[in-house]
Amino acid sequence: MEILSYSPSVEAYASVRDASGSISYVDLSKDIVSVTVGRNSDAASTFSITLQNPGWKYNGVFSCFDGIVIYATKTERVKLFSGFISRCDAFSLYQSDFHISGFCTLYRLQRLFFDAQLISSQKLMWADAYKNGMVDNGYSNTVRKLLEKVGGWPSDMIEIQESIPQEVLDWASAMYSAQHEDESQLVSMLDEFYEILQTHGPQVSGSFGFHGDDSKASPAQKRVAEIAENSTAHGVYPIDGFCGQWVGDVYAAAGFPGMGNNGIDYWIDWGSSGGTDITQAPLGSAISGSGSGSGGAAWGHIGIRVTDGRVAHNWGGRVLINTYEEFDALNTAWCRGQYHGAVGWVWPRNRDLSKES
Repeated sequence: MEILSYSPSVEAYASVRDASGSISYVDLSKDIVSVTVGRNSDAASTFSITLQNPGWKYNGVFSCFDGIVIYATKTERVKLFSGFISRCDAFSLYQSDFHISGFCTLYRLQRLFFDAQLISSQKLMWADAYKNGMVDNGYSNTVRKLLEKVGGWPSDMIEIQESIPQEVLDWASAMYSAQHEDESQLVSMLDEFYEILQTHGPQVSGSFGFHGDDSKASPAQKRVAEIAENSTAHGVYPIDGFCGQWVGDVYAAAGFPGMGNNGIDYWIDWGSSGGTDITQAPLGSAISGSGSGSGGAAWGHIGIRVTDGRVAHNWGGRVLINTYEEFDALNTAWCRGQYHGAVGWVWPRNRDLSKES
């Protein structure tokens, strides 16, 4: 089968500011040699453009935080990128190619100092948030203020829809159905796999979950688990980046103060009291993981084994109660270069709560 493939045409426009502060617009399209756009879902998107520079026409034109927008046309014209220039060539002695690169608007929001905890910041973001209606509880107005007043984005370049387009809902529904079908097939395949192993090989369990009879847990274990599952009702609140403190506060609320530590240090200091087979973790024990991102790489993560074979933990400033598989999947970092995923279970400070009342 013959396939016709061709590159889309690309346009790029930059807004540049002169010494007096006046803004002008530069069409870069006819001088484009190559363009790379990186679209990231959980971080700032990026762009890089190589331009011809005849007569040194781009020397001294650009500066950091000049705006840029990039379009591509294949079957229809689509806006690929809008953001800011963060790096550019200053000049070239010879008429060689000229390079500019940068990030989307999110980069500016990330890099500029903005403390959301300050009263002035809260007033900036939430004052008059509801004046244009209550369609989305005022969040669209708040997002608009963030883009305009913090990100410096022109108001006429912002469009926030009042509801999710139906085609997006249809797409999400189709994706969910496909994922659900895939998961059902995976479960059936695993059940068949375990059945074969149990019949023709070593005996294994077909369940990834926790084992053991929680009804035989001590009052102390049950008290820790109940507080972990309902921590705010007991005055224990999650703070972003402080998973170890939350775990220590849960134990303290249950009558066992001084049990806190940094995530992976629970395992390093008290691993001898538990084990790496997390499916055997007792109710109320601490579950160590490797965390995610740079924080996880440095300090790991920690939660508490609660009822129904789950783990309660402070993840990003909110309490999640996950299955073992879900908890394991969240821990994506390589903590201190050697720990990855769900690492093991421990009794903090080697205090076996199964022997406590």
